[in-house]
Amino acid sequence: AAYEHLEYYRYLNAGYRLPLVGGTDKMTSGVPVGLYRTYVSIPNDEEFSYESWCRNLSRGRTFLSGGPIIHLEVDGHAPGDTIDAPGNGGTVEVHAWAESTMPIHTLQIVAQGRVVASTDDARGTRRLELRERVPVTAHTWLAARCGGPDYRSIPHHDDWNRGVMAHTSPVYVAVGEPWE
Repeated sequence: AAYEHLEYYRYLNAGYRLPLVGGTDKMTSGVPVGLYRTYVSIPNDEEFSYESWCRNLSRGRTFLSGGPIIHLEVDGHAPGDTIDAPGNGGTVEVHAWAESTMPIHTLQIVAQGRVVASTDDARGTRRLELRERVPVTAHTWLAARCGGPDYRSIPHHDDWNRGVMAHTSPVYVAVGEPWE
């Protein structure tokens, strides 16, 4: 995987609810502080505080970024939420967008580790958006990610050439029974 996500996907596929969290420290002068960082969404009706930041981080209302801002909704639900679907499943409406000061080439929806929807701009752009109906027949998770062409790495100019990318924590869909 371009960004070593396969291990994370394996835990999600095993049923673990894991918020995506990460960051960079300052190891040398060739690495900017916060090149990779975690953003946490705090609902408007909650006070901005360390406690609410921690609470919403643990709820999975996060995305990890190496530059772009990324947003995901599944049937109006945010990352960290669980949608209860009937026993035969159905279709969910996925809306995602990404914006970046550095060009991005692809925006993808991932379900159970597989790309189920994608939009691309071969030249690179500052904004991508997609809406897609995704069939769900069993417990699954859906996340959004953006980056270079085919989600390959377009490197920053740091010493380690880390990629310009962003990835959300998942929205979970429980089909027929609770997510446990």
